[in-house]
Amino acid sequence: MADSSAATHSGYSLDSLPVAAAWVEQGGRVAECNEAWRSRVGGEGGMLAELIHPDERAAVASILGAATEEGARPAVTCRVNTPEGEWRGSRLQARADGGIGGLGLGAGWLVCLQEEGVEDDTPIRFAQGVVEELSRELDPSRLLVRAAEQLVAGLEVATAFIPVLDRDGTGAVVAAAAGDRANQLEGRRVEGDAGVCGRIALGGEAGRFVADSLVADPLFPDGAPEEIVFAPITYRQRVLGGVCAVPAGEGGAALVECVRLLARFLSGGLQGARHFDRLRLAQDHHQRLLAVLPDPLWLVGSDGRVEECNTPARDLLGQDGVGESVAALFEGEAGERIAAAVDAAGAGERHDLRLSLGARAVPCLITVLPFAARGSEGGALVVARDISEWIASEREREKMRAATEESARLASVGELATGMAHEINNPLMGIINYADLAREELPEESPVAEWMGVIIEEGERIAALLRHLRSLGRRDPQPPAATVLPSAVEAACALVRHSLGREQIDLVVDIPEGVATVRAVPHQLQQVLVALFSNARWAVAEARRRGGEGRGWIRLSAREVATDDGGEVRVVVEDSGVGVAEEDLARIFDPFFTRRSGRSGLGLGLTQARRDVGEWGGRIFAEQGEEGGARICLLIPRWGVDE
Repeated sequence: MADSSAATHSGYSLDSLPVAAAWVEQGGRVAECNEAWRSRVGGEGGMLAELIHPDERAAVASILGAATEEGARPAVTCRVNTPEGEWRGSRLQARADGGIGGLGLGAGWLVCLQEEGVEDDTPIRFAQGVVEELSRELDPSRLLVRAAEQLVAGLEVATAFIPVLDRDGTGAVVAAAAGDRANQLEGRRVEGDAGVCGRIALGGEAGRFVADSLVADPLFPDGAPEEIVFAPITYRQRVLGGVCAVPAGEGGAALVECVRLLARFLSGGLQGARHFDRLRLAQDHHQRLLAVLPDPLWLVGSDGRVEECNTPARDLLGQDGVGESVAALFEGEAGERIAAAVDAAGAGERHDLRLSLGARAVPCLITVLPFAARGSEGGALVVARDISEWIASEREREKMRAATEESARLASVGELATGMAHEINNPLMGIINYADLAREELPEESPVAEWMGVIIEEGERIAALLRHLRSLGRRDPQPPAATVLPSAVEAACALVRHSLGREQIDLVVDIPEGVATVRAVPHQLQQVLVALFSNARWAVAEARRRGGEGRGWIRLSAREVATDDGGEVRVVVEDSGVGVAEEDLARIFDPFFTRRSGRSGLGLGLTQARRDVGEWGGRIFAEQGEEGGARICLLIPRWGVDE
C-alpha cells in the first residue's frame, strides 16, 4: 500500500485535506488517498468505477472528462460503496491535477467526497483553497492570521477570529482577527469560561452560538454579535482554541462546514508549525554552538561528505568544505587517514590521529567520533585541536632535559679532568723549569739552547690544554667583547697552516672586506676554529687513507646575515673529507663522541665549542657538505652599537 502521508499533489499533501480525497490516475485507478477517504469508501489500489453505483458510473465518467478543462471543478451526486458494503449517497467533485512531479493537465484527478444532501460545493472549494494557501505556512502566528483572512476573503463573513485557550481552558487570547471587528479583537485576552470561549472549551462539534443579552460575553464587552459560527481546534483530545466567524448574512450549513474544516486543518497545522518552530530554535542553538566552539569541527554524513563546519574549520583549511568528501577536503595522507577513521566511526569506533592540516601545516590532534548528522546513521564528528604550543613546550622541555644531562656529563668530565690536570701539571712544571734553567746555562748561539726553547714552548702549550680541559668542569665565564673576525681567523690559521701543508691539505679562507665585528671571546673563538680545523684535517686524511687521490682542502667562509635582532655572521668550515653519517650529525657535539680510533681524539673539542658559542648568544650545528664532506656552521651575533 502506498504511503499517503508522503503523497503530494500540486504542492499539498492529501492528508492535509480535511475532506475525503483521493488521487485517481488517468486509467481510473485510485492510486493514493487520505484517511477520511479510507473511512468512507476504502483504500488504494482499486478502480474508482468499482466504488460508484453502476447506475451512476456514466455520470461520474462524464464529470471526470469535464474536469480536464483548466479551472473546472464539476460535481455530481452519486452513491459510493462503503467498507461495510452499503451504498451511501455522496457529492463527488473532481478537478484535474498534474500529480506527482506535475505531469500536466489530464494526467489524473483529485476527487473529493461530501455528505449527501450538501449541494453547495463551497466547503470543498474552501478546503482546497485553505490547503493550497496555508499548507506551506510554518510560522504559528502567521498561520492563524492567514486562516482568519481566508474566512473573510473566501466566504460571506463579516468578522473572523481565532481564540487560543490557556491550558486550563478558562482564558483566551485572540491570536488572529480579520474583518469588521479586527481592531477590537486582535490580541485581546479574557478570563473566565463564559460566552463563545466557554462553548469552545467544551469541545464537541461545530455549531452556532446565539448571543444571550442576559449573559455578557468577555470578548465583546460592548455587545456580542447576534450569531457566531464556531468550531473547536482539538489536538489529542485537548482543546487548543477555536475558529469563529460572524456571518455577514445568513450563515447556512456551508459556513458551518467551512469553519469545521478550517478548525480540523489548524488542529494539525498548528502542531506542525510549533514543531517546526522548535526545530528552527534547536537549529539556531545548534548553529550558535558551532559558532562559539574554539576548535575546528566538521559534521560528516554517512556518505563521507561534510554537511556542516564552523568558522575555525574554514579558517584552518581556507575553504568552506561543505559538500566535499573528507578525502578530497583534507587531501593526501591526512585525507586518507581521516576518511578511514570516518568509515570506522560508522561502526561505532573512535579514533585519535596526529596530523598536520591546512596550507600552514598546523600540527593538530584529530578526534573522530561516531555522530548521526541530520538524523542519518553512520555519520561522524571530526574535531581538530591545534597542538603547536604543546609541541613547542615539549621541545623546550626536551632541550632543558638535554641541557641538564649535558651539564651532568660535563660535571663528570670536569671532575676527571681536574684530577688528571693536577697529576700531569706538577711534572710538566718541572720539565718547563729545568729546560729554562738549562737554556740559561747554554750559550745563545748553541742549537741546544734553541731546542730548550722549543721544549719550554710546547710545555706551556700542554699546560694551556690542561687548563682548557679543567674548564669543562669549572667554568670561569668571560664576558663577550667586540671581536674582529678576520684577526681571529688568521690567528687560528697560523697555528694549523704548517701541519696542513705538510699533509697536502689546502686551507682556503673567504672573508669579504668590512665584515661585521662579532660578539665573542677572542681567544675562545680562536680555540673553536682550531678545533674545527683539527677535525677537518683528520676527515681529509681519513678520506685519503680510504683511497682518495689528490690534494685535500678545507674552506672557511663568512657572510653577514640579516635578522630581526640586529643580524649575525655565518661562519662555515667545510672539507673534502669522509663526511658525517646522517644519524651522527646531532651526536658529534656530545662529550666523548669521536669518530677517530686509537688515541687521536677525546671527543671534547666540539662539546667545548658548542658551550663557548652558546655563551656568546650564538649557535653551532653540523650539515652534510654539498661535495661529500662535512660542514660545520657557526652563527655568531654581530657586535651591537648599544653594547
